[in-house]
Amino acid sequence: LSPVKEVAQIGACIGREFSHELLAAVSPLRDNELQDSLTQLSNSELIFRRGNPPDAIYTFKHALVQDTAYESLLKSRRQQLHTTIASTLEENFPDVVAAEPELVAQHYIGAGLIAKAIPFLVAAGERDVARFANTEAIHHLELGLNLLKGLPADAERDHMEIPLQTALGMAVMTAKGFSAPDAEAAFSRGRALCEQVGESPYQFPIMVGLFYYHAFCAEWTLTEHPGEQVLALARKDNNDGGQMLGLWILSTTALFRGRFEQGLSQAKSAALLYD
Repeated sequence: LSPVKEVAQIGACIGREFSHELLAAVSPLRDNELQDSLTQLSNSELIFRRGNPPDAIYTFKHALVQDTAYESLLKSRRQQLHTTIASTLEENFPDVVAAEPELVAQHYIGAGLIAKAIPFLVAAGERDVARFANTEAIHHLELGLNLLKGLPADAERDHMEIPLQTALGMAVMTAKGFSAPDAEAAFSRGRALCEQVGESPYQFPIMVGLFYYHAFCAEWTLTEHPGEQVLALARKDNNDGGQMLGLWILSTTALFRGRFEQGLSQAKSAALLYD
């Protein structure tokens, strides 16, 4: 295999655009061989370069050029390269991982390492929810859930699914409204999984999400249990803010169910915690 072809193939695995720094970290070629190969690819206008090494960024002239280089790889070699790229990003490019966790997920998916890809899809979804980029969040999270279907049904898979369902419920609720059935389905599935696997840090946001769903559907007979769960979890962790939220949920439920004295007492307790 010629160095030029190898560089093109590694670049194609990285993506339509790739940095000199990442390419050099992944490639087994010596610096002079790598630079000569990149120069040949640039001179033939198969790739374009912006900036100078080691800060250069390369872009394939056309997606078809990238596809051709990518398809010329044997499946085993392709998976090996994706594994190397993903692990290199994790170990040496923390800023890229933090900003674009979906890139790491993409390479682990290409490597066939689905279990390693899931946490990065969760991170991408949670980042998108925080940015109110809910369409993107739903895409990343549903991709993760679809990938999980190919894994054995066991406790490990259940643990991986819980954060996906939690973040999906939040994204759907923000995108489609608090009474969106898809949000309730995600939170209910997350709650069922938490009950199966035992304690989970995601129980708290799941129960809050279920409260909002039932409250906006005016299903007040179904909001008390989430409030009790939120309060119990917060007390266990000595979390004053969480206890305040649980008491607020219970006081709101009591108000709409006509239990005014109970609601007033719980609201006063919540206010004391706030102060």
